[in-house]
Amino acid sequence: MGSRSVKSVINRVLWDPSLNPEDFRATYVDRFEGACKEFSLADVERVEGTFVTLKSGAFIPTHRIRKIYNARTGEAVLSR
Repeated sequence: MGSRSVKSVINRVLWDPSLNPEDFRATYVDRFEGACKEFSLADVERVEGTFVTLKSGAFIPTHRIRKIYNARTGEAVLSR
């Protein structure tokens, strides 16, 4: 998927019919715990501005996302 923004990578996974969002995971740094956490891109409700909104209602700033990868193949599609 090349070097793209977090927003463009997530939108590509969500809207490209050849990709399954359930195969992709994102790792981010939690602001309060300082630990890395993950979520499935299948849990993304929307990407708006500089935030990812999950179906649980959680808001994750895109600048905190460090990696997006295909959990099935292990391929990193974004890493920073």
